[in-house]
Amino acid sequence: MTHPGKLSRPLREMFKLRYFRILGLISSVFWFGVVLLPSVRVVPIIYGKTAVPLHYNIHVGVDMVGPWWQIYLVPTIGFLVLGVNLVLARFMWTRDPMLSHVAVAATAVIELLLFVAMIFIVFLSLSYA
Repeated sequence: MTHPGKLSRPLREMFKLRYFRILGLISSVFWFGVVLLPSVRVVPIIYGKTAVPLHYNIHVGVDMVGPWWQIYLVPTIGFLVLGVNLVLARFMWTRDPMLSHVAVAATAVIELLLFVAMIFIVFLSLSYA
């Protein structure tokens, strides 16, 4: 049986590098932004409405509506991406550290894109509220 400290050793080694700490912090800040933005700006206004806009298409207009809680699917996806990529980066660290760097950078880019998407969802929801 493997000692629990032995499993977390590659993770500690990874986060000794400034690159991983900075990108991990950036990813976490974007994720918290994705969670807080709808919680502060949208949910108090749209709570209890039967349908809120969730997606906008320039050709059709609002093409996806749903209950207010579906606005939190974007933060859920962001959390899953953050967790899965952290686990993948940890396992890749012992085999090919360069892939760990790519996984952490990809996480930061994906979290940024989800943050931008949430900004547009918030603007859309506020304009139709």
